[in-house]
Amino acid sequence: MNIANKIAFLVSILLIGMAVNNIVGLHQIAAVKGELYSVTQRDMLLTEAITDLHLKQLKKGILFERLLRIAEELGFEDVPPARRIYLMDQLKVTRKGFDKLAKEGALAIISAKKILKEAMRKPSKFIPQEDVRKASERLANIEEAHIRYDKNVQTLLTQIQKEKVEVSFAELSRTGSDERKLTLAVEDLLAQVRGFTRISLSAAQEAQNIARKILLYSLYISIFLGALLALWIIRGIALPLNRLVVATQKIGAGDLSARIGEISRDEIGHLSEAFNLMAEQLAAAKKELEEKNTALAESLELTHRQKKDLEKVNRELDGFVATLSHDIRAPLTGITGYGTVLQKEYYAKLDKRGQRSIDGIRKGAERMNAMLHDLLELTKISRAKNPYTKVDINDVVDEVCDRLEYKIEQNGAEVKVADELPVVRCDKIKMGVVFFNLLNNAIKFSSGGSEAPQIEIGYIKEGDVHRFFVKDNGVGIAPEDQEKIFEMFQRAETAQKYEGTGAGLSFVREIVREHKGTIWVESEPGRGACFYFTISGQLT
Repeated sequence: MNIANKIAFLVSILLIGMAVNNIVGLHQIAAVKGELYSVTQRDMLLTEAITDLHLKQLKKGILFERLLRIAEELGFEDVPPARRIYLMDQLKVTRKGFDKLAKEGALAIISAKKILKEAMRKPSKFIPQEDVRKASERLANIEEAHIRYDKNVQTLLTQIQKEKVEVSFAELSRTGSDERKLTLAVEDLLAQVRGFTRISLSAAQEAQNIARKILLYSLYISIFLGALLALWIIRGIALPLNRLVVATQKIGAGDLSARIGEISRDEIGHLSEAFNLMAEQLAAAKKELEEKNTALAESLELTHRQKKDLEKVNRELDGFVATLSHDIRAPLTGITGYGTVLQKEYYAKLDKRGQRSIDGIRKGAERMNAMLHDLLELTKISRAKNPYTKVDINDVVDEVCDRLEYKIEQNGAEVKVADELPVVRCDKIKMGVVFFNLLNNAIKFSSGGSEAPQIEIGYIKEGDVHRFFVKDNGVGIAPEDQEKIFEMFQRAETAQKYEGTGAGLSFVREIVREHKGTIWVESEPGRGACFYFTISGQLT
């Protein structure tokens, strides 16, 4: 039997036990529920009726005491007329209240008689019929006494109200005695009825105790059987699992020769077979990994040697660039000096062709010097490796605008920056170089026209990529020049009359590539240009 079947068998037994337990308990509860409910309801209604009768009788006793006081006061001959009128009014109120209480008491007796009659017709095993019969007889006696007492009181009220017959105080005393006896009889009946309720509650408690015992015994049996089955299943699972754990620990400790023999034919047995296969594959993988580690160590050693060679080459390259720059700048300095001498001493003596030659010598030397400077800057930028940090591009743009503040004001340029530029992970110094070159070019190539330079710096979010743009209303770039302008010392035809070496956009392209992005331009001649560049959002 596999594990799933074992567990299903255990769950089935437990469910059957619980079902039997519940069925037995529900059957026991249902056996007493209906009768106990009807008896309890009958007791409550009967108690309410007798309690109501008792309450009415107590109120009639209070009214009777008031009647005695009125009768005693009217018996005096010297009662003032006004007082007599007041007493007669009180007598009317007393009579009205007595009539009302007599009717309500009679209704309470009728209600109680119906309940007791129904109890006699349908006997209950909780309350003895003898007790019900005695309660019925007592209620009948109370009814007779109630009628007699009400009749006597009505007669007394009539006699007192008419003032024709002298009221006998002996009769008043007798009627008062009847009232007290009737009250006591009602109280005794109420006590008996409350006894019915106590008997019903006691019977309910006993039925509850029996049902609880049956449920407990059934539960104990279910738990015992479930525990035996669970122990059997656990032993069938735990022992094989322990062997599997021991073998796994050996594998974890590095002993890849550990294996598990056949332990069962269930899922754990299949797991053991898979474990053995895994152990064999691990052993083969370990051997292969050792071979690869050996090859990797040799490769790392080679890489280390190549790194040292590369560092040496870079140092030599730095020296070569510095030397080359110095060696080239030295004759350039001489050429510039000779040109300056020629301009000071012989410029006015030469014709226009000679003057243009001197100007050409000086401009060529200055342009050569600027190109050398840009070449050195490109070398530094391509090899400098600043750490990537979280940078607020708003701050970068603000710093660039501050550096170009004089040029912006001089050319009357209006620079519009997007409200919310993002915080990105990048090289802050190089990102400043990108925005400086793009903004500087936008100002330069938008100046000199009929309109003031209008420049916009914006941002577009594209998934994991940050896309920025710098847009101007300058001279624009022809389609055939839009790729060429990013090459070193290459310039568009429309930019020939402006100063510069054409190295700035090369710097920008190198920095953008370093940030795993791209740069391009969208433009038409005479309609401005918009430079777009992206930065990866996955830089670490």
